[in-house]
Amino acid sequence: MALSCCFPQSRQHKARNAMTYFEIDLVTFRRASGEKPIFDSRTSLESDDSEIAKHAVRVSTVVEMAQVSYLCEETPFHSLRLSKSSAIEPLASFIAPEGSLTSQSLRNLIEHDLRHDDVLCSSFMTSIALITPETSLDPDTLEVLASFGCKRLFLTNGNLGNGPFFYSCNGIFRAFRLYPDTHDAFVTSVIPSPSDKNRYQCVSALAYGQRIRCVALPLAGLRLSVKDVFHLKGVVTTNGNRAYETLYGEQHVSSAAVQAAIDKGAIIVGKATTVEFAGAQEVEGDWADFRYPKNPRADGYLRATGSSVGSACGMAAYSWLDGSLGSDCGGSIRDPAVVFGVPGFRASHDGLQEQDTSVPCPRFQRTGYLTRDMKMLYDLTRHAIRLPFDGQESQRPKRVITITEYASGRADVDRLFTKTAEQLAKWLGTELVKVSLEEVWGRTKPVKTDEGFFSHYAKTFLTVLRKDYFDNGTQFREDYHRKFNAAPFVAQTTRYIWEGGSAPPAEFVAALQEVKEHNMWFSKNVVDENTIMVIPRFSLDRRDEYLPDPLKREWMGWDSNLHASFGGYPNLMVPIGQLPFASEISQRQEVFPVTLAITGARGTDLSILRLVHDFLAEHGPATGVQAGRSAYPEKMAF
Repeated sequence: MALSCCFPQSRQHKARNAMTYFEIDLVTFRRASGEKPIFDSRTSLESDDSEIAKHAVRVSTVVEMAQVSYLCEETPFHSLRLSKSSAIEPLASFIAPEGSLTSQSLRNLIEHDLRHDDVLCSSFMTSIALITPETSLDPDTLEVLASFGCKRLFLTNGNLGNGPFFYSCNGIFRAFRLYPDTHDAFVTSVIPSPSDKNRYQCVSALAYGQRIRCVALPLAGLRLSVKDVFHLKGVVTTNGNRAYETLYGEQHVSSAAVQAAIDKGAIIVGKATTVEFAGAQEVEGDWADFRYPKNPRADGYLRATGSSVGSACGMAAYSWLDGSLGSDCGGSIRDPAVVFGVPGFRASHDGLQEQDTSVPCPRFQRTGYLTRDMKMLYDLTRHAIRLPFDGQESQRPKRVITITEYASGRADVDRLFTKTAEQLAKWLGTELVKVSLEEVWGRTKPVKTDEGFFSHYAKTFLTVLRKDYFDNGTQFREDYHRKFNAAPFVAQTTRYIWEGGSAPPAEFVAALQEVKEHNMWFSKNVVDENTIMVIPRFSLDRRDEYLPDPLKREWMGWDSNLHASFGGYPNLMVPIGQLPFASEISQRQEVFPVTLAITGARGTDLSILRLVHDFLAEHGPATGVQAGRSAYPEKMAF
């Protein structure tokens, strides 16, 4: 094999531009020890990027190296031709350190990237492109490159960038590492279009990873999945329903929240599985069109609940995924965060519909992220979520309350929660105060009624949701019937929700008034601008449970999520530990995650995220969780 050193004389945006590089036979050079390297002059033709995209041979293929699979994208992203052969070859590209290039600095650079880039591996090192103004290297530096397995070397001062690639006579191709989706977290995997950074395209592989470094963008290189109710330009939105997928096809505009992440440098790796129309599919039997994601925690058979289920599943199952964009109406980010044991955040909401999404009931819907790390959750929220209310990030609450009616009902969970909540209150310079919602309601209720709080608002959420849900599905039903002369298939849970759309208008109007009265009362008497509410959350429900027919289930009622849904308050779910239980499935002791739920005043989003991160960094257990069977190492005691 030959060692080739390539460096362009100039790169201009012309149709074809001659470029000189030099080639050396590394084996011959190493045998002739002590001799000065002799390079043979070669010429490469470089085409304009747009011409490459238009005329290049399309070579979409999967390459396996060292038992790892990679996707070589179908169109070259860079027109530099380093070979006369059409055969696909791996290439590792490194940006040389600033200052004097030495053999040791180059060794340190390569070893660092091999450790920290999970796409790059030694198999790519047979050919190396070094981004540097240098036009030659000394023998010691060549020996360092050879020690990593390098057979061909290209020196260039061009804009190729860092990372593993593939190359051939057609140009340079981006390399995407493929990961198996063992837990059904994804509907489809996507890659960015080489000709339009805002457009994506589906790939046949299940999932992939790619790192792109760009220090100018705050979310540069982060791998994100997006719930499949958000649109991604060039990709089909299924909405968890095959009839919807068939009807509308590829989307031409990305949802605003998705575009915000792309603009800040994030890479979308796939569409996360969602409950049909972001509604309610609670157990295995509720799923019809797509597969029910599998919760990796504990024995593998805990329930995977909430419509952002694929988003949470990806975070709990796959360490290569950095974050996932979800949506939340009545708990669709928060409930999955609890059962999968990952941080999840519903940001403050002003009631405006998220742009270019297919989510129902927009008055309650809010976008938000799930991650494994509080710092990552803070960064994604700050840079990629629309925050409608101004707030002081340094603001700290002066009062910490917990609601007695929201106790978990399990002694070990309540003990762990109380210990953590009291530590948090002390850290904030105050005390944990126990409050009875019914007692406060009895003293301060804003309406004349003999009903308690939970009875008064038992039907409010479902009454509003079912009407909005039905109305927002009207266009889909009409479009489908117009095109196919048939009604679309929907799951029984969706049919139940739609049937509520025919409720008397007076009930809907009354329910909307109840939402307003709740918000005024709650902000004045429970959680004001100086207060946070903390409560315990956990779940040990199983995915294989048998529930009544959706049309016969008891859906009405109130739960702790709805304060934030009604009032647009920020609501954070953060794991605080894990506890043992005896699994009927594995017939051994497993551990399940325990979550602290925090609700604050509107506009305190970043303040809550920062203070929780800082508290966990100081008091533990950790600012983040791990992927896999347990959120924390199983030997950790809580």
